[in-house]
Amino acid sequence: MARALGRYEILRPLARGGMAEVFLARRRVAGAEKRLVIKRIRPERAADPRFLDLFVREARLSMALAHQNIVPVFDFGRVGDDLFLAMEEVEGHDLGATLARLREKAPDPIDPVLAAFIAAECAAGLDYAHRRHGPDGEALQIVHRDISPRNVLVSWAGEVKLVDFGVAALAGDTDASVRGTPAYMAPEQARREAVDGRTDVYALGLVLWEMLVGRRARGGADSAAMLAEARNGTVAIPDGIPPPLASVLARAIAPLRDDRYASAREMHDELDAYVVAERARHPELGAPRRRLADWLAAAWEGEARGDLAGEVVGLDGKLVTFVDDGADEVLGRTGRSIAETVGPEEDVSSSVVRRPSSGSDEAAPVPAPQRRAWTPWIATLIVLIGAIVIIVAQRSGSVPAAAPDAASASASASASASASASASVSVSDAASASDAATVAASATDAASASDPPVPRHHVHPVGSGSASPPLPPPPPTLRSVKVGATPWAYFTVDDDPTRHETPETVQLTPGRHVLHFDNPTLHITRTSPIEVPADHDTGYVEHMDR
Repeated sequence: MARALGRYEILRPLARGGMAEVFLARRRVAGAEKRLVIKRIRPERAADPRFLDLFVREARLSMALAHQNIVPVFDFGRVGDDLFLAMEEVEGHDLGATLARLREKAPDPIDPVLAAFIAAECAAGLDYAHRRHGPDGEALQIVHRDISPRNVLVSWAGEVKLVDFGVAALAGDTDASVRGTPAYMAPEQARREAVDGRTDVYALGLVLWEMLVGRRARGGADSAAMLAEARNGTVAIPDGIPPPLASVLARAIAPLRDDRYASAREMHDELDAYVVAERARHPELGAPRRRLADWLAAAWEGEARGDLAGEVVGLDGKLVTFVDDGADEVLGRTGRSIAETVGPEEDVSSSVVRRPSSGSDEAAPVPAPQRRAWTPWIATLIVLIGAIVIIVAQRSGSVPAAAPDAASASASASASASASASASVSVSDAASASDAATVAASATDAASASDPPVPRHHVHPVGSGSASPPLPPPPPTLRSVKVGATPWAYFTVDDDPTRHETPETVQLTPGRHVLHFDNPTLHITRTSPIEVPADHDTGYVEHMDR
């Protein structure tokens, strides 16, 4: 039986990202039915003011936009503890998933006319957002800040729509953190400088570059490397691209803003002129929108377009049939791209498990797992227990009078460790994941210190010359390892048959372990050795689509 979220009836889960969950839903009024997509903030994020601020900001900006090339948001509200957006259902696939699927078949670029048409449609939507005015007539100058293939949806009818204004800003905004996808960032965005419409023009230029070349423009192994490339901003334009489109790329991805198109409209007009000229030369090819629909259908040949199978899930517990980490690439609806609103940035210098040097692929970084908020209470409890032991020993005469000083030192050290643990509590976002191949990654380049180990103080009872009994060996140290995969996958660790589903954090002893990945939908299995460090938590992402 379906469950209700206010006036909406939840039908199926579609995708899940680091900040939000996405459902297929419907509303029935007087016998009429409207299907739509519900984006709901994840329950564990609902109490965090940073995620709430991002979600509310996305709702406020998205509901102010109404354009044929932008996914419309119809409603925004709260039901109990559930904060949600209701938006149009776009039946099709995102551009990032489609390009990745095509690369599996053959690493060839797509037809230049189709690439130019897709980019022109995106530019039209961006121009509208950049020029949008508020209710009082003031120019909002909305900057998307996360233009990437995964945020470009293509419908079975050949429509092109932008989605996910979750990290959008207003022109002139600066941010203490870097938000967006490093593989497509403009230099000023990566350097935390003020942004404007030309920031989105640059990102769209990189999307066009990828469509024309058949691979990403930036080849950094992780977010830190891609951020370094983004700050530089220089991207070479390969040979073989039609000269009119090479000229468009040269202006769109110029490292200096003043050398780029002054507006998305200018970029749109040049792309549209190229499409019109090519149609005049080859009238037999037909309308670009119809060709785009045929291209998408061919790319996803054999994929079902109907409703998703599986049980209907409730809104008050564990998702029963939820497909995680890249579900949109399999399910073919408005999936992960609108689920993964990028959250507060993680430190790209945090520890990352990588493949041994003999391997060909390196893993993208996974943010360190969230530290437990109750860590300081454990340290306090240890201090209290130690103090009680010393007092009891003193009364029995087994501890010299100087022992209280040791207790004070222990309490001071433990309190220091407790304060350090309190200061290091952070929030970690699961993306990406998102987009490791299309990682909805956001990162800063500020290094963060690892938590110092809590010092151990042992009190040895002093008797009448008898030797102290040997202390039992300390329990083995466990480290949190956050395991992800793009697309999603099940995984087991070493010979343990327990099956986990990405993203999930497991506790492992330091040293070498083997992760076994399985994506039954794509029929892909992988085995990857990892090395868990002894002094800090870490993470690992398996790229199932490479």
